[in-house]
Amino acid sequence: MISATRYFLRYAFSCAQVLRESGEMTQQEYDKVADAAMDDKELPLPELERLFPAAFRRLRSIAEREGKPTYDEQAVKEYFPRDHNGFIDAGDGTYGEAPAWFCELCKVKRLEVLRTKVVDDKLFLRVEQNRWVQSPFFNAITGDIVVVHHHYAVELVE
Repeated sequence: MISATRYFLRYAFSCAQVLRESGEMTQQEYDKVADAAMDDKELPLPELERLFPAAFRRLRSIAEREGKPTYDEQAVKEYFPRDHNGFIDAGDGTYGEAPAWFCELCKVKRLEVLRTKVVDDKLFLRVEQNRWVQSPFFNAITGDIVVVHHHYAVELVE
């Protein structure tokens, strides 16, 4: 079973790109997150909280509501698939100012793999008519159901 921090990193990695481009994360911090995500390594939850304050503010509110500690493994694992889209729809934080297309891209979705292709040793999955995502964490085949966040397939639904 995947740990809470590795699970969080799979989802948060694509957010790190946005944070780096907006100046909220340094290139060095981004490289550390990217290396950990792509190599399936751990980063301490307090460090992740420092790097992704908005996500952990949301996690903290969920944990408090449910009477759990912020770093509860189950709360971390439930945040993206269960709660993330609700925060986007509510316009929480920067989502309230972001264009609709960006908010839609940020949403976590379960999608069927329509086609696969490999480019430069990287697996890409066609999950919508005009949408391809990279699958750096697992192999998938046509017909599989995957969970997508931004431009990445982050989970294979079994």
